[in-house]
Amino acid sequence: MFHVETMTKIAKQAGDLLLDIRRQGFEVAHKSGLDPVTDADKASENLIIKELQEYFPDFSIMAEEQGWVKESESKFTWVIDPLDGTANYIHGFPHYSVSIALLKDKQPVAGVVYNPVLGELFSAKRGQGAFLNDQPIQVSAVSQVQQGLFATGFSGDSAKVSDASMLRFQKLTKLSHGVRRIGSGALDLCYVACGFLDGFWEKPINAWDIAAGVLILTEAGGKASGISGQELDLFAGEVAGTNGRLHRELIQLLQV
Repeated sequence: MFHVETMTKIAKQAGDLLLDIRRQGFEVAHKSGLDPVTDADKASENLIIKELQEYFPDFSIMAEEQGWVKESESKFTWVIDPLDGTANYIHGFPHYSVSIALLKDKQPVAGVVYNPVLGELFSAKRGQGAFLNDQPIQVSAVSQVQQGLFATGFSGDSAKVSDASMLRFQKLTKLSHGVRRIGSGALDLCYVACGFLDGFWEKPINAWDIAAGVLILTEAGGKASGISGQELDLFAGEVAGTNGRLHRELIQLLQV
């Protein structure tokens, strides 16, 4: 019903394309300030959009590089990040991903996040659990922030990094086993989902970075909200995702 098999096929095609382009060479530009974009981002996005339109011609499509590609009267919307972790991709750091989410009435019902370098394929359908390479996953049992390992993210444009982001990073680094800034919010949420991490937060962040990852996390038993603990709105520009057990404590500590 939720088309995860088709999403998986397309995400893997896009991932293979990213790897091919990286081997052959690519060009780097900047959208603003130091925020990079490559021709690989654009090629991956074009492939995904073309495939989705062929299979699902009536659905709306929102993508990172092109914005609203198509707005229809359908209740369903594709939300696409063709390359989450562009800076990592440029430098060859093996932590970047293709993220495809299907929303129904603005809520995710299916999601796929694929890291082509490590072959990690995370997927979820609403109400049917979350998986890594077809094996069920679940969040960690860590119940206190001081025992947890976390991740966060900042804009690639240093001018857009707020003092609040740095204060949160500093505070949680001192109070926990550590805070990583690995560079792909989509994958970071999936790493919370499978227990590699115990929590992740970022503000600002875009819907295409988190739509699939949030579903995968919650289907693995985790919790996602806004930074202040409010109900998550994918389009509000912020997210805090945890294993659920330490969510309230983390939210309190994120207030700066």
